[in-house]
Amino acid sequence: MEPLQLSGLASGFDWKTVVDQLIQLERVPQNRLISQQQVNSLKLSALDDLEGRLENLADALEDLQDSDLFFGRNATIGDSQAGILSASSGAHTLTGSYSFVISGLATSTDQTDTLNVGSAISPTSDVSGVTLATMNVSSAITAGTFSVNGQSVTVDTADSLQDLFDAISTATSGAVTASYDPATDQLQLSSASAITLGNPTDTSNFLSVARLFSNGSGSVSSTSALGAVNLNSSIASSSLAASITNVDGNGDGTFTINGKSIAFNVNDDSIGEVMQRINESDAEVTINYDAVTDQFTLTNRDTGSLGLAVSETSGGFLEASGLNTGATITLGANANFTVNGGGSLTSTSNILDSSVHGITGLSVTAQKTGTESVQVASDTTGARKAIDDFISKYNAVQSFIEDKTDITVNDNDTVTTDVLSDNRDVSTLARSLRTRIFAAESTLVGAVKRLQDMGIDFKSGSSELEIEDADLLDTTLAENGDDVAEVFANSTEGLAVVLESFIDAFTSDNGTLDTQKETLNTQNANLDDQFDDLERFIENERDRLTNSFIRMEEIQSQLQWQLSVLTNSFF
Repeated sequence: MEPLQLSGLASGFDWKTVVDQLIQLERVPQNRLISQQQVNSLKLSALDDLEGRLENLADALEDLQDSDLFFGRNATIGDSQAGILSASSGAHTLTGSYSFVISGLATSTDQTDTLNVGSAISPTSDVSGVTLATMNVSSAITAGTFSVNGQSVTVDTADSLQDLFDAISTATSGAVTASYDPATDQLQLSSASAITLGNPTDTSNFLSVARLFSNGSGSVSSTSALGAVNLNSSIASSSLAASITNVDGNGDGTFTINGKSIAFNVNDDSIGEVMQRINESDAEVTINYDAVTDQFTLTNRDTGSLGLAVSETSGGFLEASGLNTGATITLGANANFTVNGGGSLTSTSNILDSSVHGITGLSVTAQKTGTESVQVASDTTGARKAIDDFISKYNAVQSFIEDKTDITVNDNDTVTTDVLSDNRDVSTLARSLRTRIFAAESTLVGAVKRLQDMGIDFKSGSSELEIEDADLLDTTLAENGDDVAEVFANSTEGLAVVLESFIDAFTSDNGTLDTQKETLNTQNANLDDQFDDLERFIENERDRLTNSFIRMEEIQSQLQWQLSVLTNSFF
């Protein structure tokens, strides 16, 4: 059973309060350890912050070592509204004016099939079995009405084409008759007088799909054959006029375009899927289908007088699509131009780069024929941004160090320090950065040897940089890019190179800051151990004091009992 621990029950002495006060005194060393850990943690946080700022500065310095940064160029068109050219220029392009005369644009080679690769809408003039909904025409016929000679004709897509012919005759009281000619795959409307077709209130597209338009006479025919290929159904049921026989027993076949093989299956693939397969292949062509003319066209993606080769065994997909035997090949043209009145130049592409005109870094896109000038001038935007970024990141480091190493003597001669005031390495870092700003460019031989020569200097009484003369900086970047590049990026003495190497000694693994942070973390770990040791000692001391006072209470209680017994014995 636990001994009674009520403080002062026998003695009347509040010994628990005394124990708490004594233990509080024992904790004074622990509080000092906690304070030291807090200081170390603040130092760690400050060093992390400083390291981040130095790494940001190093990134800015890395940008300043880009060999193209100080040779930016901007290309502008003399008359951008003319739409003859568009242009861009890369670093190091020779500045000046270039007059382009575009006498011909590059076009692509294409191969177009013969007309009417789709089957006729009916093999005979009897169209009673041809429904409007399933008729293989260029667009789906919509239900609604259209007018003939001012009379409304109702279209129901479930009807046959013959039903619609009858409806035309009924609506016009027999004045207009309609028929189909399988030889031409066209519809004909006939009347003893001029036929008028359509009005603004028509709701069906039948007349436009059938290509029937008023011509001022009593005889109107479709302007072209009506049959078209269905791109979404299987190849076998796509209404191609020619059958595809060059397939195996499973319906598989192949053909090649520009030496690249394309596979298909007449039962599983639609023509649209094969077209997509062609467009996504390495054949470098695109295929299109014009439902109005009922024609397929293959076109090289690249412009210029380049060949377009197709190959397959007779009876294949390309032959059925009209793209093999009998197809019309139109060879692409090359672009022709001159520059600054020089000799005639040729390009297979309308993108005219240095490989064809010889002007390094200049790319001109010809959009139509004509004469236009291109002005190439220095573009200092990128260089100016990089320098501004460097100054900002440099000042962020210096202002931080100044703030964290500040030592202030108050009026009463008391000294106030900050978290890194006693860190000599950090103070040395700030001074060394400033020194290297001056020293890095001292032996360069160009017209611009130092930051001051381009309008950059230190703020008066400060370690921070500022642009004192923005006009001078912009002029120097535009006119002396070579020299500015040397100031920053010279491989041995360039400011960016020297500073980045110096910063790396502080921020790299096992560098100055890493070593300091490791030392502080080790100190905090040791302080944790000391704290734990003290805590064990204090708890033992609390137990010892508590047990001593409990023993005192027990003895006091026994004495009081004995005194009570004696007293009762005499009285």
